[in-house]
Amino acid sequence: MLDRWEHFITITLADGSTQTVRNDRLFIKDDTTPMNPDSLTDWTSNFVKRNKLPHFTPHSLRHTHATLLIAEGVSIPTVSRRLGHSSITTTSKIYVHAIQSADEVSSDVIDGKLNPFHHDNGKEEAK
Repeated sequence: MLDRWEHFITITLADGSTQTVRNDRLFIKDDTTPMNPDSLTDWTSNFVKRNKLPHFTPHSLRHTHATLLIAEGVSIPTVSRRLGHSSITTTSKIYVHAIQSADEVSSDVIDGKLNPFHHDNGKEEAK
């Protein structure tokens, strides 16, 4: 298979000058040049409409990814790195709802371990 990935790309800066940088693109066009982010958004929108799916965007998949990781107990620093956030503070602020839910689950887990009879489907009362 032909390796079409360009490790370095030339970008145009706001002042019109160009600069060669390491390629950090997730999606590229067939000719290996950077894809306009709107292309993926437009494709997704059309796909959703065509298949009568609930509305979602590529960015909402990013949030789902992060929320699922947090719900499964992946550390916030790890999630933050995966998302490319410069600080775990950013991740913590955006995903505070998921972090609180994960914290509630962890409270239930430790409570179940420390009070096993309390959570044993009413068997404690039967004794």
